Amino acid sequence: GWFASKFLWHARGIDLTALRAETGVELAGYASHDWTSLTDRLRADGVSDDELLALDLSQRARTGSLIDTLRGRLIFPITEPGGRIRGFIGRDTTGNPAAPKYRNPTRTPVHDKREVLYRPTHHRLAADGHVVVVEGVLDALALTAAAAQEGLTDRIAAVTASGVTVSSAQAEQVLALSDNPPRIALDGDQAGRDGTD
Repeated sequence: GWFASKFLWHARGIDLTALRAETGVELAGYASHDWTSLTDRLRADGVSDDELLALDLSQRARTGSLIDTLRGRLIFPITEPGGRIRGFIGRDTTGNPAAPKYRNPTRTPVHDKREVLYRPTHHRLAADGHVVVVEGVLDALALTAAAAQEGLTDRIAAVTASGVTVSSAQAEQVLALSDNPPRIALDGDQAGRDGTD
């Protein structure tokens, strides 16, 4: 919570205060730069190496030992409406040019990127509410946080497929959230323009 909230505010201008007060949950976390802190913690809690690998929380290093998959990243849980976590998206905070900016979960027993949307909250939409499809996790979080600050959370449901490609399963989920047509708000770069074609 704390580091993620500060990073989002200072680096992106996203204030989670109102949204956190409304939902009562942390919507972003942080995985330290340590190589094995999460792996060690989960092992101590009884999670097996096979489970850590299957859930994409750990990966094998060249030496064969397990290391944390999401170290040095802001962490955003991908949840179902009931709160069950399907996976985690990690956004790099190291600034290392060799590190991918985002790391989406690999296909796991509970996560398939083609079947899941990231939505920061699962609040009910008002009859005149709209789903807004955005390109990235921070876009969805920023829009949801701004709606909470203005008391408009029931008017906007921001979702993302974590990119510009949307599967038919994801499109069906978007359409099921509201009777109103969804709004598309992708980035103005070439990828965003291509995604709206």
